[in-house]
Amino acid sequence: MFIPMDLASGYLQIPLTPEAAEKTEFITADMTGQFTRMPFGLSSAVAEFTRLMQYVLGSLQGKTVHNYLDDMVITICGSDWPDLLTKLRPGLKKTRAINKYPVPEDAHSLRRFLGLASFFRRFIPKFTLIAAPLGKLTKKGERFCWGEEHEEAFRELQTALVSDTVLTLFRPDAATTELYTDASTIGLGAIKLELLCLVWSMKKLRQFLLGVRFVVYTDCQALMYLNNFRSTNSQVARWHDSLQEYDYKVKYRPGIQMSHVDALSHAPVTMNERDLDEELAGRYEVCTLMMEEDRALMCQTADPEVARKLEIVKTTPEAENDNYKVEHGLLYRKHGDSFSPCPRQCGRACW
Repeated sequence: MFIPMDLASGYLQIPLTPEAAEKTEFITADMTGQFTRMPFGLSSAVAEFTRLMQYVLGSLQGKTVHNYLDDMVITICGSDWPDLLTKLRPGLKKTRAINKYPVPEDAHSLRRFLGLASFFRRFIPKFTLIAAPLGKLTKKGERFCWGEEHEEAFRELQTALVSDTVLTLFRPDAATTELYTDASTIGLGAIKLELLCLVWSMKKLRQFLLGVRFVVYTDCQALMYLNNFRSTNSQVARWHDSLQEYDYKVKYRPGIQMSHVDALSHAPVTMNERDLDEELAGRYEVCTLMMEEDRALMCQTADPEVARKLEIVKTTPEAENDNYKVEHGLLYRKHGDSFSPCPRQCGRACW
């Protein structure tokens, strides 16, 4: 539907006047020379080349042709650019995670799929009617027996999820941009370890997210730590620095409200691209080698109740705090004869 083109030689296609050529003189060990055509590096080269492209393309610019300096995209089949945008559809690789989604084998996996589909229910006409046979199989005490009507409903929802009513082109000028991430032990789907999936997701969608303010939603409350980052671990610091080119804020959302990404993270598809461990080999160490203290710090920073208790303990005489202590900025609580970072449930969120 469109052809990408790059002008051969670029700026060197523009001849220089004798007066302009004199200003490009250069000296070598053997000779003195000057350019006869416009080279890269002249202060006015970009402006002159842009002016020339506008003159050459004329009324076609912005309609049939879009260009940035010497790079152009030309529409074909007689369409102008706005018309082409309405006809663009995602390729099969973009929708493969839905098209290849495995048929549910039990009520639990079926609930996961329905959670994915339900997130987009307002864009799917007659969603309740289509999903009714599947919903019956998830009821308590109902025997899971997959039949023809269930297969038909499953395939219809699959098709609906990749239809024009659900999918649309990314709009960088949208009022809000949201990135949902979730991790499982078997896949990343904007999605393998909660920390790593943020890096992977932003790297995967970098061309869309750069220059756009967006919100990252996660069901791991510990990642709220990224909003007020502080760590003495050099690996964590380097990992955090890799995200600084983005304008983002992390927000927590309970897992029950993240069913759409949970479903995708548990049903990854194999793509013809570099292995994830190879792609993020350096960053993977951040998750696997993070010290226990850093993990605890992540959780405590994200928990306002713990942060409040930390301040109280810091300002209270030691004799009155037999059950708590602060070391290296971490709040510890006494359990038996030993102290451990609090809250204790923090361990489940971080390691």
